[in-house]
Amino acid sequence: MSSVEPEPPPVAIPAATRPLNRLGVVALVLALVGLAVSFIPPFALLAWIFSLPAFIVAIVALTRKNRRKKLATAGVILSSLAFVASLVTFSVYSADVASHSTAKTSSNSTYHSTVSKKQPAPTATPLPTVPDVSLDSPADGAATLTADGYQVALVDTSGAVVTNPAGYTFVSESPAAGTALTLGSTVTITVSPGTAAGVPTPVPSHPANATALCKDGTYAYNYHPHDQCEHHGGIEVRY
Repeated sequence: MSSVEPEPPPVAIPAATRPLNRLGVVALVLALVGLAVSFIPPFALLAWIFSLPAFIVAIVALTRKNRRKKLATAGVILSSLAFVASLVTFSVYSADVASHSTAKTSSNSTYHSTVSKKQPAPTATPLPTVPDVSLDSPADGAATLTADGYQVALVDTSGAVVTNPAGYTFVSESPAAGTALTLGSTVTITVSPGTAAGVPTPVPSHPANATALCKDGTYAYNYHPHDQCEHHGGIEVRY
């Protein structure tokens, strides 16, 4: 009857003689890069691109048997630090940017407020007033208003448009003289048929019922003017 010999106990391999854990080296390098990037404020969150793979690779490296564990352990620690450092750096950077933005906005607001207070309020330019053309003929009045920068409309008392104001007299203007009115606005002159303003009504050359003018300047009014002009030097002109 044969006897079964017991298996020899496993022999522990000294750490110094264990093979290099290459995954641990990769994890350590990625963790170091991630940790360095985590302290650069604008790019702090980019550290996760390196620290997250470093953490995963370091965990895998720790599970490998008969391999050195120190580098993998360092990779886990440093990648974790890179996570935390990136969050802190980015938070501080964001708060600083927000603070500067608020301060700049407040400064600009204060500056514009100060400038606006120093600037005097603009003075309103008074509007020109409609000139008085009541003493002018309609044609001259229209020319005066046009020269001052207004549009002119000529109408008669019935509201009909008058294109040739010759022989018409001034009645009124609207808006009235002295009214403040923007240049380019329309001023309406109302006219009526009649003798132009300022021109005297012509006096007839002789009385309507005169039949002759005597030589001494008197008039004869009968059908036989020579009888009446006989005592006034005779007839000068017969009508």
